[in-house]
Amino acid sequence: MVAHGVLRLVLSLYSDSGPRELSFQNVPSGKPILGGADASTNNIRFNLSHSLGLALIAVSKDREVGVDLEKIRTDRDVTALAARFFGSSRASSDHERKAKHWAFSRIWVAKEAVLKAGGSVLTFPLGHYYIELS
Repeated sequence: MVAHGVLRLVLSLYSDSGPRELSFQNVPSGKPILGGADASTNNIRFNLSHSLGLALIAVSKDREVGVDLEKIRTDRDVTALAARFFGSSRASSDHERKAKHWAFSRIWVAKEAVLKAGGSVLTFPLGHYYIELS
């Protein structure tokens, strides 16, 4: 709830409305956008991610944005998850366990941010996107 309140405050800095006057609507994919006069006059794009008491907000004008924030969890079998969601090229790795979890999380949040920027949700197969993190 706090993250959504801060989002309203941040977006009000980019619009002609106060935080309480902002209205939101969802596009068919479910991604929220500013509605009303703020949407047509400012063309503000935004995205919000929150996890474990942290929040990340991106705001842009005339360009879609996407962000994701996740805790690196070392209790997951990231090799199996990578094979399932990223395709075979990402499934095998000789990195030590901690490095694997960090690399998996980095790829996961990058893919989710790209999908969110495009207005998609995670129902789209993540294996169809390849992201190179150099």
